Amino acid sequence: MNNKPRLRFKDKNGNAYPKWENIKIGEKLKICRGASPRPIDAFITTSKDGINWIKIGDVSPNTNIINNVKEKITAEGAKKSRFVKKGDLILSNSMSFGRPYILNVDGCIHDGWLLIKDPYETFNKQYLCYLLDTTNVKNQYKKLAAGGVVINLNSELVRSVKVAVPNIEEQEKITGFLSKVDELINECESEVKDLEEQKKGLMQKIFSQQIRFKDANNNPYSDWKEKKLGDVSDIQRGGSPRPIENYLTDDINGINWIKIGDVSKDSNVINATKEKIKPEGKNKSRFVTKGDLLLSNSMSFGRPYILNVDGCIHDGWLVIRNYKKAFNTNFLCYILDSDLAKSQYKKLAAGGVVINLNKELVASTKFFVPCLEEQEKIAKVLSKMDELIEEKKALLSDWQQLKKGLLQQMFV
Repeated sequence: MNNKPRLRFKDKNGNAYPKWENIKIGEKLKICRGASPRPIDAFITTSKDGINWIKIGDVSPNTNIINNVKEKITAEGAKKSRFVKKGDLILSNSMSFGRPYILNVDGCIHDGWLLIKDPYETFNKQYLCYLLDTTNVKNQYKKLAAGGVVINLNSELVRSVKVAVPNIEEQEKITGFLSKVDELINECESEVKDLEEQKKGLMQKIFSQQIRFKDANNNPYSDWKEKKLGDVSDIQRGGSPRPIENYLTDDINGINWIKIGDVSKDSNVINATKEKIKPEGKNKSRFVTKGDLLLSNSMSFGRPYILNVDGCIHDGWLVIRNYKKAFNTNFLCYILDSDLAKSQYKKLAAGGVVINLNKELVASTKFFVPCLEEQEKIAKVLSKMDELIEEKKALLSDWQQLKKGLLQQMFV
């Protein structure tokens, strides 16, 4: 095994640390599986004297620390489980596959967790957490698993993993450095969340007319007027030539085949498609043009997108067109993505449950709408908010990629 990482630290005197030691995890760590009292419902309690019941749902994607739990079990249930203490390291063996967490609470773990103990004090706890989350370790799980497919980890599998380990002092330096990067990532994530909440609050105030804009002469715009979407636009459902496989083509002269997979979670504009269909498929589908607005009626439920390409849409889309006398494109996109629209979908749907949108339901929505000039100003303000959010998300992505690269270069 290669035990020379590409990035190394030096001691306080500027000297290189000793060579890393090649070990098998099972030689240094004690690994125990959690246990569940059954049936678990019989042992769940709301008593303040209950014992913390640590579950996958208690973890956060933004941290490897578990600070609190949602459920507790009785003392009797704890006897049938495995008790863990604050500071222990646990490894999920299912669902979020192989991710390690450090406990900031005492409690009990079920058999979806492995408890990792370090009796020989070989590892800095946070370093071990980083190590067990590396690509190298996860690749070994796959290689060691029967058939190369890992569904659940087990103690024996984890014990068999081979790693190279520096001395404690170098581990602490690596951990200190990566922790600083994690702080920057968490700070960035928090800023993104704050900006998204600010945008949501701003949209609520704008669409409820708590915030109004003025014209170039500082005069208020005219009162907002209620409009039914179906009265001021044409709404049509997409269509699919079937079987679709017979109409797909690699020909550059093919027609763009617009699918949910062509959208981005960070943008409401569709700029390109991955697939094309033959021209004869056009008559069996719905042709849409640049500037049309699409509304997904399934999967990403009700999210609107502005088309920046011509193409054909399947029956998972609704197209909204001929709306420009009543709506600015971006304004309409924002209002259709607001809670104002989504609450109407639920109210208008049979039984108040919306599984798929349909033409009639969307056409029935009503909105109070300002004049086009005020709509344009509103859209520009919200677009600026989106730009700030995207800039912060890009910075977050850069930090995440940097951390990924550092992990690859600091661990072997």
